[in-house]
Amino acid sequence: MSVQVLVIVYIVAVLIPLVAGTVRFRLLGMSGRVLTFQLFLTLIYISTSFYYWSRNMSNMFIFHIQTVTDYVFYVLIIYFGISNARLKKTILVSVYAFPLLSLFFTAFVNDIDENSSVSYFISYLLLICWSFLYLYGEIKSSVQRNLFRELLFWVALGYICYFSSCILVETFYEQMKKYSTDLAEKLYFITYPLAYLLHTLFTVGLLADRLFKNEMK
Repeated sequence: MSVQVLVIVYIVAVLIPLVAGTVRFRLLGMSGRVLTFQLFLTLIYISTSFYYWSRNMSNMFIFHIQTVTDYVFYVLIIYFGISNARLKKTILVSVYAFPLLSLFFTAFVNDIDENSSVSYFISYLLLICWSFLYLYGEIKSSVQRNLFRELLFWVALGYICYFSSCILVETFYEQMKKYSTDLAEKLYFITYPLAYLLHTLFTVGLLADRLFKNEMK
């Protein structure tokens, strides 16, 4: 499958939850609104990076920027959806700390024209961590809710599946790049179907209160 086809399918995968979020924007809480805005940013990043790639220009700087904004908005989705005050404070600290860390790694570890692998790993691990803490809190909560109707449940599930897989892909990518750049690039294409899954779960989350409205609470 060509890169063009993968990108087009990716754009469609982003557009579906973006349309769902836009149509239901007034009905969504802050988490849903932040997610909708993040999807709009993702669409811009995809289009811009593909344009640079199609012109044989380096697009790595875009991913350095996207790594920061992705983390900030992805984690704010969790922040606005939880009630645990201590966890919210910790997450808020990471919102300010991660951009500074990412800037440091860009300056001294991964050049602006290189894959920002260190920042990727840190953001992936943090988002997985926050997702598990959210789910743990829901399981231990004395208030019983139907999680299928909660946007954050589907978001957290998507984060865990997607970012755990991305850690494996990034690890193999960095190792393969030492021996074969072409093979490493082909391996990286695996992230596209993973991204499709993530955005499918986003769509389910944005429509969850309607899709599961007849479920027992």
